[in-house]
Amino acid sequence: TLTMRYRSKTALSDTATLRKEADGLWEYFLVNAERGGHSRAVISAMGPKKAARKGKPVDFIFVKRANGWRTLEHGLGPKGKLTRSIIESFIERVESVLIHKNWNAALLYMAKDFSGRLSDPKFGAYAPKTFTRESYIAMARKAFAQIRNWKHKYEILSVRLSSGDTVAEVEFRQIGQASFKGYYVDNVVRSTAHYEFRDGVMLWTRNRATVEDRTVTRAN
Repeated sequence: TLTMRYRSKTALSDTATLRKEADGLWEYFLVNAERGGHSRAVISAMGPKKAARKGKPVDFIFVKRANGWRTLEHGLGPKGKLTRSIIESFIERVESVLIHKNWNAALLYMAKDFSGRLSDPKFGAYAPKTFTRESYIAMARKAFAQIRNWKHKYEILSVRLSSGDTVAEVEFRQIGQASFKGYYVDNVVRSTAHYEFRDGVMLWTRNRATVEDRTVTRAN
């Protein structure tokens, strides 16, 4: 097992923030894990120096499986069940890795058989675009390289659990604004996403998105 220990300024009780820190570190730690031929890695967060004796380090475990690197869901266990709060936290985590361009971390959370579709009626009679796990990341990389001043927020509209509370279907609306080649572009996108808890791992398995509204104005 390859282990990285680091001192965080975040309280050890704030595991959601520590997880985001671990995702950011994984972007680079993955290189060491692959180079050393490891199939298991740990990122261990130690608390602030003033609180170093008040709690044990928080460990985030990464394992290499047949479908690539995955990270075990901290505190949930292999037979855990999903709740709305767990799903909301996971969606926030995925949004964070994408916004911060942590592509290796994003791949941790996308199922090998991930499928995505984007329908954009605002562009006329174009067929919906479909994505695999790899092409979705390629599309996101390209988009973030071209846009500036990206602002983004989302609202969860509904969460439906099934399969013994291990599968979730989530509807949400996203509102985004960015500048692109001298224009300001505002989008409203409605999405239905599917998430699953498999063998101790949270996975984003499917996403269907439709552009509901778009306004384009010339930048001054």
